[in-house]
This record gives sequence, C-alpha cells and structure tokens, in this order.
Amino acid sequence: MRSPVTKRLARTAAMFALASLCTFLAPRVEAAGDPSNGKIAFVSSRDGNHEIYTMNPDGTSQVNISNDPASDVEPAWSPDGTKIAFARNLDSLIEIFVMNADGSNQTRLTFNSVGDYEPAWSPDGTKIAFVSTGNNNNGIFVMNADGTGRTQLTNNTTVDSSPAWSPDGAKIVFEGSNEIYVMNADGSGQTQLTNNTVADQNPAFSPDGAKIVFNRRVVNETHIFVMNADGTGQTQLTTPSLNVSNSSPAFSPDGEKIAFTSNHNTTGNEISVMGADGSNQTQLTNGSPGNSRPAWQPIPDGDTIGVFRPSTGQFLLRTSNTAGPPNITINFGQSGDQPLAGDWNGDGKDDVGVFRNGQFLLRQPRTFGLVNVTIVVNFGQPGDRAVVGDWNGDGIDTPGVFRPSTGQFRLTNSPNVNNSTPPASIIAFSGQSGDKPVAGDWNGDGLDTVGLYRESAACAFFLSNNHQYTGYIITTGFCAAPPVLPVTGDWNANGVNTPGVYSGSQAVFSLSNNLTGPPQFQVSSGQAGDLPVAGNWNGSNP
Repeated sequence: MRSPVTKRLARTAAMFALASLCTFLAPRVEAAGDPSNGKIAFVSSRDGNHEIYTMNPDGTSQVNISNDPASDVEPAWSPDGTKIAFARNLDSLIEIFVMNADGSNQTRLTFNSVGDYEPAWSPDGTKIAFVSTGNNNNGIFVMNADGTGRTQLTNNTTVDSSPAWSPDGAKIVFEGSNEIYVMNADGSGQTQLTNNTVADQNPAFSPDGAKIVFNRRVVNETHIFVMNADGTGQTQLTTPSLNVSNSSPAFSPDGEKIAFTSNHNTTGNEISVMGADGSNQTQLTNGSPGNSRPAWQPIPDGDTIGVFRPSTGQFLLRTSNTAGPPNITINFGQSGDQPLAGDWNGDGKDDVGVFRNGQFLLRQPRTFGLVNVTIVVNFGQPGDRAVVGDWNGDGIDTPGVFRPSTGQFRLTNSPNVNNSTPPASIIAFSGQSGDKPVAGDWNGDGLDTVGLYRESAACAFFLSNNHQYTGYIITTGFCAAPPVLPVTGDWNANGVNTPGVYSGSQAVFSLSNNLTGPPQFQVSSGQAGDLPVAGNWNGSNP
C-alpha cells in the first residue's frame, strides 16, 4: 500500500469471528485520532538576515532552522512533510537548496549561471517546479527532486513566476504578467484565469483542488482572494484596513485555514492565519520584523476506520478516527462475505473488497464511466479466513488466506488479474484453530507480514516480521465485548501498523498507536452486527 508521496502501509482485512469467551466490556469512550495541521515554515529577518523558520500552527515554538550567512527565502515543504526546498542567495546568484525539516542536511540542487528560485514540490514528491531567469525572462521550469532533468515549461515574452501544483499533479497554476494562469504539468494548455487591470499574484490550490487562493492589489492595498479552479467565483477574503496589506496565501493541509503575510506599515511584515472563508483572522508572529512567505507542512494520511454491514451489503467508511456518520458509503458485497480493504492497483488509495467461498472480489473504481470494475481472483477455499497485504513491496495488495484446518497462511504475490487463479507464493507460519488472522507492516520496512489474534492468550496479538513464528511480537490486553474482531492500521501515519479490536456487539473500536498495547483510544462506529475494516481512503470516489 504505497502512495506517490509516502508509503501506503498495509491495511488489514476484517475477519469474521466466533463468540468470545472474554468477559471484559469495553466502555463507550470516544477520542479523537486526527492529526493536527503541520508546522508553518516562513521567512524572517529578525536575526539580521533572511532565514527559514518554523513554528507551530498557533505561532508557538518559532525556530530558525536554516542558520546560514546567506539569505534563505521561499520555503516549500515536500509532500511527506520531511523536507523543505528553498532559495538561497549566493552573493549575486540565487539557487535552490533542500534540507530536512529540522534544517539538517542542506543540499544544493541547482548549479547554473542564472537565478533559480521559488521551488514548488509536485504532489508525488518526484519533481520540483521553479522559476529561472535562463530564458532572459523569468520562466517556469521543472526538475527531478534531486536536481536532475531540468526542463523548461513556459517560454513567454512576459514574466512567469510563482508556480504551484494541483493536488493531483496534473496542473500547475502560476503568475504571468500580474495575472493568474494554469497549465498542464508538461507546460501545455496555458489558460488565463484572471483578467483585470490590477495585479493578481502568488496563487495556490486548495488541498481538494477545487479552489485557488491568491493576492490582488486593490487600490493602495493588497488583499487575499479565492476563486474556483476555473477562475470563476472570485471572492475577497481580507477586508480593507488602514496601513495593512495581505499577500502570499497558503492553505493548511486540511483546507480549513489560510496562512498569509500581513504587511503592517507601522510594524512590518507579520504572519497571520484565518479561516478558509476569511473569518477569525489571527496574527501569529508579533514584533519581530520581516516575517513573510508562510508554507504549511503536509500531514501524511493515516488509516481510518470503517465497517461492513452484512444486512445491507454496504461499506460505511470514516475519513477520521472519530465517532460520526460515514463519510463514504459503498454498496458492495452481501451477507456472509468477509470484508477486505487494500490498494488493489497501486494508485495509493485503498478500496474495498470481499472474500466469498474461495474467491476474492476486489472493487476498482473507474476514472471514467459509471460502472466500477470488480476483479475476481480465485484463491483459497471455502472456510478460509482472508487477509490481504503487500507481501513483496511493489505497492499492490494481493490476496492471502489463513486455513484453520492446518493453521497455515497461504499468500500470493501474483497481480490482481480478473478471473485468475494464482499460485501460493508464500506459505507462512502455523497458528491454531480459533486464531484470527491479521496482516500489516509491523516494523516500517515497506513489506506486509502476517500475524494472529488469540483471545485465549490474554487477548494477544502475535505479529511476525518474517512470515514465520520466530522473533514475533506479542502484545496483550486487547479484550472487548464479544464477538471480538481484530483490525490493524497505521492510525498515526508513522509508517507502522498497530493493532486494535472491534466489539461486534457494542460497535466500538479499541485502537493503539504502538505495538506494546493495551488500547490507547476508543471510537464508536457502526452498529451491532457490523464487521470492521480499516484503510486510507484518501478521497476515494465511491
């Protein structure tokens, strides 16, 4: 389970379970599992030199991370939030550098006799768009994330600058001669979105790609505007205020806030934040001069909960680990199916599936048309319990089964091809009758391996990093009101799957963010009789 940005970690397939002998009743406690927005990187000259700083979203813990005698400006986060690209002024030449999120390992990417600046990372982390003076006018270029493969995208007689990618990586919005344009990622299809006599600058897409935020010069002030991605519905967000101009807007990862530079003529530039509708404008920096160009740190998506309802044949999925109605409803499967969740085609998004009498039915939404594709893989036999995982690290989850009669796992690395009957690539360690199988990446190495949940052993998970019953991890204390159904996921997006259980009678998830147990938080979801699933739905279109 991989995405173009960060490893899409293995999701567990939810299993059927027998009635539990455990008498512990899990209380209905609800706790938020959502990560907050990341840090804000920005430029400050408070130390007498332009440096890259970071701070928490509330303005606390402001730290100089670039610490270099040269002038460092224009920070841009990598999609996984682990690196920052920026521009450094080397005497009379400006070049693009990259560093870790804490400022370490500063590495120069461009080595040219022209100026390269305003870096912008592509959503898949493989490319960086930037501005270069190499064509006698500022133009938009793109290069690989390591600085190789420099390619020119725009070559206009006017100045092009401020590139920013759409969330799907298909488009780049930019500023051209004080108007906002958009183009395909290869430079084709350049289209003007704004057309007026004032200056429109510094565009950026919203996280869902539906909006573009930018700043516009209005009379003697600059203000933040937002418009639809096609240029319609242009709306002013910041209001006129004496001696204040606002510019360089940047959406938060959740799309609910916008950080921006607020230029107070009396005190200088400060970083402020507001709601995406312009409400609740709050200043974050205060009294330190020269603060500008905020950039939000992306937060990797973690796994979230969901349930399969046998009575209706529906998957009811949440996009956060909190109680509430389903964010996504998918009609797929029938009573008696074992529900599954995984990345069946390597697109970085988990989808649903079912195991039915020796067949895996894997749902793959089409990108066009109205009919979804169902891939049927013949693997296992009636009576098996299904698991799915990325057994070979190729980014695609493939079937596996646990056979109670032999206590063995049988896993296949073969592609998910319709009407296929793949061989078992791996025969894994033995369990015992009554064990409930799970799968996941327990050590963050990018490979999914199997494990077992055994209620008779103090409600313990036995998790192996090598498909064998050697060096396994044992974590206990995952008891719940029967029937108890195991579920695993990367709840905090740290690259490691951790265990949890679902009470089929109380409809409560009990989850942990570590492998040592016991459960750390609980979430009510679904209703009695539902079966659990977990995955990174990432906006999957039902």
